[in-house]
Amino acid sequence: MRIEETIAELERVAAREVGRGSEALAAPAAGGLTAIVRAGAVDGVRRRPTLSVDGLDWPAYAEPLTRIAELVRAGR
Repeated sequence: MRIEETIAELERVAAREVGRGSEALAAPAAGGLTAIVRAGAVDGVRRRPTLSVDGLDWPAYAEPLTRIAELVRAGR
């Protein structure tokens, strides 16, 4: 896969997952992070294709994102 195709796939997956809301953030096995890793993404700190972001396992990384999504939905 060419780099342009990989980037396009990452953009499609990210857009789909953002649209699904905090449920998608909380469950990467449902497709979000898993699909991004399958498309070629690697953790920037670990430098490996893992279900983590910047060295943090997904639950730790997603926790503040989930909270932000909840606050946005609550209109705060």
